[in-house]
Amino acid sequence: MADLNLSASPSPGGKNPKASASKGATSKETPKLRMSPAGDHSPVSRTAGAIIGVVSVVALALAIFLSNPTAPTTQGTGAGTGTTASSVTPTGHTTRVSVGVEGMAFTPGHIEVPVGDHLIIDFTNSGDQRHDLVFENGVTSGSLATGETKELDLGVVSGDLEGWCSLPGHREMGMTLHVQATGASSSAGASASGGHAGHAGHDHGQTPPPAPQPRPR
Repeated sequence: MADLNLSASPSPGGKNPKASASKGATSKETPKLRMSPAGDHSPVSRTAGAIIGVVSVVALALAIFLSNPTAPTTQGTGAGTGTTASSVTPTGHTTRVSVGVEGMAFTPGHIEVPVGDHLIIDFTNSGDQRHDLVFENGVTSGSLATGETKELDLGVVSGDLEGWCSLPGHREMGMTLHVQATGASSSAGASASGGHAGHAGHDHGQTPPPAPQPRPR
């Protein structure tokens, strides 16, 4: 019998079939997917995001606070100490006083005005330097040169008032003016004392009880 040759003969192209098959399988493999570095949630990116969030919250809170500022402080009209202006009945009388300057003092330095009177002060700077006259209720003459005069309308007097020269050091040197409201407490005290006196002297029409009679023996 003739011997059979089982060895594989080379392909017409001179290439190994196994090698060709392996190369074809390799070329058909699915490529691996790679994530972009931008999508990687690293600890650094998380920290940066947290910082941005905190800054945004702080900025929002600051904007809300600045949008609602506190109410400005109001200056009082300063109707004077003691009784309020609403509880004082105007007398309809106007008291006008002239005030000057002598050295480092106002002349006069003390003024008495009935409660309820309308007080007007004619202030003349008769000193040798600039002065002004300021009252605690906000009325002011402004700085006056020597010889200048300013009328100050203090309104209806309801209590004592303090005035002074606001130039540096002048008040400390004695340039003060005191306005005393008279007639408020004195009239009330007089009416109270008169009422008590009348009450003490009134016997309400009662007669004293009769004296006890001695018992018969």
